[in-house]
Amino acid sequence: MKSFFEAKAYQELQERIENITTDSTAQWGKMNGAQMLNHCQAPIKIAIDKSDVTIKSNWLIKVLFKKMMYSPKPFKKNAPTPPQFRS
Repeated sequence: MKSFFEAKAYQELQERIENITTDSTAQWGKMNGAQMLNHCQAPIKIAIDKSDVTIKSNWLIKVLFKKMMYSPKPFKKNAPTPPQFRS
């Protein structure tokens, strides 16, 4: 799996983000460009205490999510999005 700490992977991500517009069509689900960017930022903001949103979940969900985040397997497409991450 690519790491954003590698210069090439970081550059690819930067280029992809710069190409997103409000009219960008969804490639994974139903969100538009603005909704997708908000969706990607929401968990990061929660992790660094820059959000008023709280996620109520039990320890098992947290363990499974953490395992998924560090797995080399790509995320599955069209997985449900928590309501707190939708705009």
